[in-house]
Amino acid sequence: MQEFSSRCFALIASVVFVLALGGCAGSQGPRTNLPQLELQRLEGGSWSLHDEAGQIVLLQFFASFDNSSVGIAETLERIHTDFQHRGVKIIGIAMDPTTTHRRDEIVEAFCALNNITFEVVLASEALGEGSTELGRIPTIPATVIF
Repeated sequence: MQEFSSRCFALIASVVFVLALGGCAGSQGPRTNLPQLELQRLEGGSWSLHDEAGQIVLLQFFASFDNSSVGIAETLERIHTDFQHRGVKIIGIAMDPTTTHRRDEIVEAFCALNNITFEVVLASEALGEGSTELGRIPTIPATVIF
């Protein structure tokens, strides 16, 4: 698992670093063609993808019950620490079913257990069903970069 995590970190970090060096973060002004996506923040309030315009945004779709999400969380935490000062934003999207009893507490516990400090939001029922502008998320974990 450690070898996979290291290779995964190297690959994702390389992509993010190239985008950051290429001037994608903040130099082109806000993009207006981002998909519409508004979700509930884990700590309360709402989050919108449009609020992240002008930054490199990495959306990580994960589930607290998925073992492979743990290794990815470690990798993304390292990327968050190394690249946040360059305008790179990591957003974790917890895809735990909306019907899960005490879902927010379960996701909070997952984040605490895995030392996640990047922002985490909760998937809506529409996102889980694939009826948002992002379409269907075919697998968990999944990563999308804007």
